[in-house]
Amino acid sequence: MRHDLAVLLLCDPIDEYAVQQLKTFGDKQLPLVCVSKEGLELPETDEEKAEREQTTKDYEGLCTNMKEVLGEKVEKVILSNRVVDSPCVLVTGQFGWSSNMERIMKAQVSAPRASRSKYDPCVLLAKRYISRFILIGPP
Repeated sequence: MRHDLAVLLLCDPIDEYAVQQLKTFGDKQLPLVCVSKEGLELPETDEEKAEREQTTKDYEGLCTNMKEVLGEKVEKVILSNRVVDSPCVLVTGQFGWSSNMERIMKAQVSAPRASRSKYDPCVLLAKRYISRFILIGPP
């Protein structure tokens, strides 16, 4: 373990909805940060920061080439201090859905209508907007 961080492992589908509304955790009011999203800032010393900036400059050409090869499959390719033992990590955009939330939403859309819960957020939104339309018969 490189940093002294508290980690919450969330495994229930409802956790995704709940955590989006929570901003802090515990008695110390620690901010909640999703590690699967872009923009994770890990603590580092000035020496580590300077070394990372130099490494970023050194590998700028490689990142550009990788982006060209991958094309539209990725938004950007950057160096990060997020991983230590792995060559790369895929993350979602800072304001996008997490991979788990995307999986949940796809499962809800592709599920048969009879198996959807009456409390499913997608179904409730659809009912709300459909009820605003007024059907007008022939003149």
